[in-house]
Amino acid sequence: MRIAILGNSVFYLISTVFLSDVILGASKNPKRISPNIILILADDLGYGDVDWHDRNLYTPNLRNLAFSDHSVQLSNSYVGQLCTPTRAALMTGLYPFHTGTQNGVFLQTEPSSVPLDYPFFPQYLRKSGYRTYMVGKWHLGYCRRDYLPTVRGGFDSFYGYYGPQTGYFNHSADLYDKNDGVFMRVFVCERNQPSHNGAPTKDTSQTLLPLFSQYTRLCRLQIYCSMLAAMDEAVGRVVDHLKQTGLYKDTVIIFSSDNGGDANFGASNAPLRGSKNTLWEGGTKTTTLVHYPRMIHQFAERHDLFHVVDWRTQFVYNIDTPTSAIRRYNYKLIYESPIPVISEGHGRTRLFDLSSDPLEQRDLSRQHPALVRQLVDKLITYQHHARKSVRNALDPRGNPALLNGAYASYWC
Repeated sequence: MRIAILGNSVFYLISTVFLSDVILGASKNPKRISPNIILILADDLGYGDVDWHDRNLYTPNLRNLAFSDHSVQLSNSYVGQLCTPTRAALMTGLYPFHTGTQNGVFLQTEPSSVPLDYPFFPQYLRKSGYRTYMVGKWHLGYCRRDYLPTVRGGFDSFYGYYGPQTGYFNHSADLYDKNDGVFMRVFVCERNQPSHNGAPTKDTSQTLLPLFSQYTRLCRLQIYCSMLAAMDEAVGRVVDHLKQTGLYKDTVIIFSSDNGGDANFGASNAPLRGSKNTLWEGGTKTTTLVHYPRMIHQFAERHDLFHVVDWRTQFVYNIDTPTSAIRRYNYKLIYESPIPVISEGHGRTRLFDLSSDPLEQRDLSRQHPALVRQLVDKLITYQHHARKSVRNALDPRGNPALLNGAYASYWC
């Protein structure tokens, strides 16, 4: 019996196409086996938040995985710009606009879910003999039993939380003024200070929230870097445990993020433009790696386009109001319109050649009007096949005060 463990969330990299193209393609003499699979999806990890993109950071365990002789890095890997759209795409293998999840994220007490007529891929893993486990953030609907990860999700067990976020030890972030603004982290905290580039604060002793006024408040970057260090340490512990138990060689480890980092909380997508919840590269391009000792014997970096739903030469970032975006080979078109329907004569188009302009600084739309028209037509065609958003208004029946203080299920 093989095991699939999905940490924080899941990533649709374990499709047959992916395994044959990356894992088997990296070995001259592949053997047909069914490996254990561990998928780690970081939540809101910025593109620049690993130490091989920023030398002031220290993520040794992720670096060891990323540059191992048994790893493949995907340098053109893309996800959605927000949590729910990406997670829906991961589970279904479909663009969010096909499942109605393209419009923002599911909120606490929101009676919404990915429509039940779309199967989730852990169901197929179970049919193939896998035992499936999920730990962390679900964020795909929970108000009904039918929406839960152990029911519609195809997981044998789930340990985590249903909604967009939850408290861990405390809610210290609430102590900050709401008008702090977005800032460049290099001007706020020194990233090379030992207090937040190496060892994280351990969870053995935590200060109670009422006592926080006695201590110097940490800036958001310090908190973020401590979280980053804690995540890196956790990844290292997982790898160490696999080695200690003899499972390491037969386990695929996949690491990625669900969207770009949020600059309001100290994340960085440098040198890319944009942040979480934008269709710029900084909101959608992610650090992705695959590690598999049995089948990968030489480090490789793949530059092919990889989107969360498939390998392809063309993909849609998203279709929504006010911004949609599509990419074809090196060219990326961003379409902005205040109206919900894409049509000729409305909206602004911007075209970038990401091969020569990865920071999206030079708009080429006037130089290539025919290509712009082709890509806009593609967006129009896709929109005609889009499913109406499944988002709903918040429902007071989901108020934790009515459910023993918890964001629980069985209320819609």
